[in-house]
Amino acid sequence: MKTRIAAKNVTFKLQDVQQLAEQNFSAVTMEEWATVCRHAKAVEEEYLSREHKMDSVMERITINADDDDDDDTSESTVSYEDDDIHEVGPIVSDSE
Repeated sequence: MKTRIAAKNVTFKLQDVQQLAEQNFSAVTMEEWATVCRHAKAVEEEYLSREHKMDSVMERITINADDDDDDDTSESTVSYEDDDIHEVGPIVSDSE
């Protein structure tokens, strides 16, 4: 829908974009809408099928924010059970 509206948007005025949107939405057929819905459902099912994989990756990461067992450092300890993750450093904000 955005592509159709953008292709016809020559004035870049909100009122004209609204009119184009209304014209395009009213022109959508039941078949087009059904196709979009099927696609959205397929994408959602694919995402859900991968969720367990993400859970297993997240379980391998252990973050110890307050590790009292190690007297050598007072900073947070981050350990990874898998060597797939490299060069993890602290998050630095723009204000620092």
